[in-house]
Amino acid sequence: MLLAITSLKDQLPTTPQPETPALSQPATLPAPRPLPPLFDEPVPQAEPAAPAADAVPPDPRPRLDDGEVAVTAPDRVAERWRETLAGLGVPRSVAVDVRQNRVGIVIGEGILFAPGQAELTPGGDGLLRRLAATLAATRGDIVVEGHSDSTPIGNRRFPSNWELSGGRAASVVRRLIELGVPPDRLSAVGFADTRPLSTGTDPVSMARNRRVAITIQADGLPDGLPAAQEPGRAIP
Repeated sequence: MLLAITSLKDQLPTTPQPETPALSQPATLPAPRPLPPLFDEPVPQAEPAAPAADAVPPDPRPRLDDGEVAVTAPDRVAERWRETLAGLGVPRSVAVDVRQNRVGIVIGEGILFAPGQAELTPGGDGLLRRLAATLAATRGDIVVEGHSDSTPIGNRRFPSNWELSGGRAASVVRRLIELGVPPDRLSAVGFADTRPLSTGTDPVSMARNRRVAITIQADGLPDGLPAAQEPGRAIP
């Protein structure tokens, strides 16, 4: 027994052994990445930035495009044009309307053309001679619109109302160019019976729809009228 104890002591280490280190803590794993949102989940919207103190508020008026807005006082603009036309001796049957940013001088077919024709009558030519200088003094483009009623027309020269309305608009444009209106400001378009003023089929309604409209910018009214126009004289 003593021999066994002595042998065991001889086998023990003579130098102190380091303590057994404690088990290390497991490493912290990175947080899992969020899953992508489902297609039907709403995308969060960023909060709108507050406007600067000196920012210009947006224009609330109806807008046709970036450079054109609707007329704010169409009745006053139309009345100024009526006064201008009256001073030129234009018949009262020539109407004035304002659509968005344009003024339309609406001339009935009977003043400018014979039925089914696209050549200007003497009275129609006299009317354009009175309007030409005023139109030339305005700014912006001038669009001449030809309109017909819904009665079909079919002949060698005018197979349909499209050709008739377009030919009448072209006749007016050609005469205005001869009278000094710059051609690069003029254009002619035919609408046939697609834009009627009256939906009825009675003679009065049909006559209203046969017309030519000369449209110009609403703010293009000249400040003064040329003296050579002799305001108030009857149209020949």
